[in-house]
Amino acid sequence: MKIKKIIFTGGHQTSAIPVIEELEKYYLGKYKIYWFGHKYASSINKSVSAEYKQISLLEIPFYPIYTPKFYKQFIPLSLIKLIFAVFQSIELLLKIKPSLIVSFGGYLAVPVVIAAYILRIKILTHEQTVVAGWANKVIGILANRVLVSWESSLKHFSKSKAVLVGIPLSKNIVRSNKIEKLFNNNLTTLFITGGKQGAHTINETIFNVLPRLLKSHNVIHQTGSHSVYKDLEKFLNLKESLNTKLKKRYLVADYFLESEFDKILISSDIVISRSGAHTVYKLLFLRKFGILIPIPKSSHNEQMLNAQELKNSHLGVIIKQKDLTPKTLIKKLEFVKKMSKKNINSLNLPNNGVQKFVEEIEKLLPKT
Repeated sequence: MKIKKIIFTGGHQTSAIPVIEELEKYYLGKYKIYWFGHKYASSINKSVSAEYKQISLLEIPFYPIYTPKFYKQFIPLSLIKLIFAVFQSIELLLKIKPSLIVSFGGYLAVPVVIAAYILRIKILTHEQTVVAGWANKVIGILANRVLVSWESSLKHFSKSKAVLVGIPLSKNIVRSNKIEKLFNNNLTTLFITGGKQGAHTINETIFNVLPRLLKSHNVIHQTGSHSVYKDLEKFLNLKESLNTKLKKRYLVADYFLESEFDKILISSDIVISRSGAHTVYKLLFLRKFGILIPIPKSSHNEQMLNAQELKNSHLGVIIKQKDLTPKTLIKKLEFVKKMSKKNINSLNLPNNGVQKFVEEIEKLLPKT
């Protein structure tokens, strides 16, 4: 049997990993997986990216792609860098000779998809967000199949290509009926995360209220790893200054692996977070309450639209970043704690995204 090579790429490895694990578990020896991505967090932040850490742990070959970010204004240098990334991708694709490109969207995937289209390699892409950004719209035109997470996203793509699958969720999330206690008390547990790389703005606010929060809450905090801000170091020093009782209520790390992240999410009562599509989808699926602080300059305002999904389901509130202060955070936290005592109606979200995803992959691969 000929092994089929598949390249995964894009900015959302959180969605990709459950699919990869499904392929490797149930189709052992049938596929060879590769990953094209960013090794470092950004051009400014030279910390190793969460993407690289997670994929490397899975022992998947990782190829760095040097893709520029595009914003609303036209920047000639970015166009030159994009062309370079396309040629880099063509060279790698000719070397690997994959049967399929699986894109998880964003600017990172654009040159890889363009290269695959030039070489007539099949392309499948997944849209996580409520609204499609310019990168995913371009990818959607070139792709053979477009999988979407939200019913409202179907209108952004060709009817002949678009399929609603939801967001692929890990088995920990899907089978989340067993809650593992992380603290030996009955206090409300808060999970604070700024996403894979952390959020310095959120961290600054938390730094000013952490001792107060710990008087009546357990706190689990993902600071992110930033080579400039060094937030983890600051919070570890702050933890050392706390008394023994409060120290035991505070768990802090720069990064949690996806399996760890999911366990923390399941065991937490309230989540304070950015509003990436994957995090919001998990909160909705688990019926968890959240305080969301959207990234203000996200593409097509996607983080605000994602956050609205949680708010409209009566599972959370939104704080605009410009309004984020210790005072507003505490006020919203008290409000959400009252909300959490109410019963929430069942939400109809797909929970078999992984299986549907694999089925669509199988349809695009050449038959042997």
